[in-house]
Amino acid sequence: MVVICNACGRSVWFPDETNGTLQKCFYCNRETLVSTKMPRTENPLGLIAYEESAKEQSEPSPEPDVPEPPPVVLRPREAWGRRYLWLSLALIPLVFSLLLPRNTDDGSQRLSRTFSKLSRDEQRLVNEWFLKNKGKGSPSIDDLLAVLPGHRIEGAHLGRDSWFHWVYGGAAAVVFAGLLIHFFPSPTSKPANLIRAGLYTGTVGIFLLLAFQLAAEVSKGVSLRGYGGITGLFAILKLIGFSYASASDPSSGFLLSALGFTFGVGLCEEICKLHPATRRVRRWEKIDWRGVYLLGLASGMGFGISEGITYASGYNGIQTPGIYAVRFISCVALHAIWSGAASITLFNHQDELQGVGTLENLWRLLRIVAVPMVLHGLYDTLLKKQMAGLALVAAILSFAWMAFQFERMRLRESTPELPVTG
Repeated sequence: MVVICNACGRSVWFPDETNGTLQKCFYCNRETLVSTKMPRTENPLGLIAYEESAKEQSEPSPEPDVPEPPPVVLRPREAWGRRYLWLSLALIPLVFSLLLPRNTDDGSQRLSRTFSKLSRDEQRLVNEWFLKNKGKGSPSIDDLLAVLPGHRIEGAHLGRDSWFHWVYGGAAAVVFAGLLIHFFPSPTSKPANLIRAGLYTGTVGIFLLLAFQLAAEVSKGVSLRGYGGITGLFAILKLIGFSYASASDPSSGFLLSALGFTFGVGLCEEICKLHPATRRVRRWEKIDWRGVYLLGLASGMGFGISEGITYASGYNGIQTPGIYAVRFISCVALHAIWSGAASITLFNHQDELQGVGTLENLWRLLRIVAVPMVLHGLYDTLLKKQMAGLALVAAILSFAWMAFQFERMRLRESTPELPVTG
C-alpha cells in the first residue's frame, strides 16, 4: 500500500502485512503509522521500495531534536524541459505525404511507362512470360516484377528482391534510440532498459500480436456458454477477430471500419506496446513517471520500426522514396506517441493492476489505453477511407494528447504535496 508519511508528507510504499504498525519512513527516518485509513496518494513522484526502507531502519535513528534532512531527489525536470516536442518534427514526412495532391492512377501509369521504355528483346521476354502463364490465372505482383529489369517499375525506390529496407530499419533504431538516451536522461530507466524494451516489443511483442490475431481467427464459428473467466476471454477474442475482419474488408463502411481498427488493431497493438512498462510497475520496482514514459516511448519505437520493415517488403519495386520516410520516421514517432501517452496513464493507475485476475486486468488495461487506441483506430480508418487531411488531424490530436498528459505530470511534480497531520 502507498501511504503519506505523517512527518514529512512524502509518499512511501509498505507491504500490506505492515498495516496497523509503526514503520520508519524512507525519507525522514521517523516512525509513521501504516494504516489503510490513512490518506492515500496517486504518488506522482514514483514509488519507494520497502526493501530500501528496511535498510534505513537498521541504521541508528537521529536525535529527535535534530532530524536528518531528507535525501536530495534527482529530478531531471530542468534537463528535460519540453524536449518531447522533437517528436513533432518526426511527423513532417507524414504532413507532406498527406497534404500533397495524390494521383490514384500513379502506379498504373508508371507501370505503363515502364513497359513502353523496354527494349524489343525485353518486351519479347515479357510477352512470352505472359503467354506462358496465361492459363494459370492472374499473375501476382511478385511474378510481374520478377520479369522487369531491376525488378521494379519506373520511379520505384528499391527493387522487389532488395533487403535495403532493413538498413533503413537499423538506421531508424540507432537514431531514435540515440535521441531518447541523449535528450531524456533518467535515473530509473537506463539506456539498457530502453534498448531492451524496444527490442522486446519489436520481436516478442509482434509475435504476441500475431498470436492475438491467430487466436481471434480460430475462434470464428466457435461458441462457448457460461459466465466464467474463460468464456469472457473467448468472447473478447471473438470481438477482436470480428474487428480485424471489419478493418481489412474494403467494403466495410466508415463506422464498421472505425470499430474494427479501434477494437482490433488499436486495442491489440497498444496493449502489446505497453507490456514492458506494465511488467515494470507490477513488480513495484523503483521507477518514477518519467521512467515509465520512456519505456512507453522506446517500446512504441521498437514496434514501429519492426512494422516498418514488414510493410516495406511489400513496397519494394513499386513505391517511391517518400513512403519509406513516412514509415521509418513518422509512423515510428506516431507509435511512440500513442504508447508514451498510455504509459503515463498506466503510471497514474498502477495500483489498479495489483492482485487482480486476467480478465479484470485486461479490462483495466483497456481503460488505460482507451484514448490512444481510439486515436490509433481513427487514424487508420481515415487513411483507409482516403481522408488524408482528417487523418493528419488525428495524428496531431494524438501528439496533443501525449503533450497534455506530459504537461499535467510536470505541473503535479512542480507542486509539492502538503504534509498530512494525524
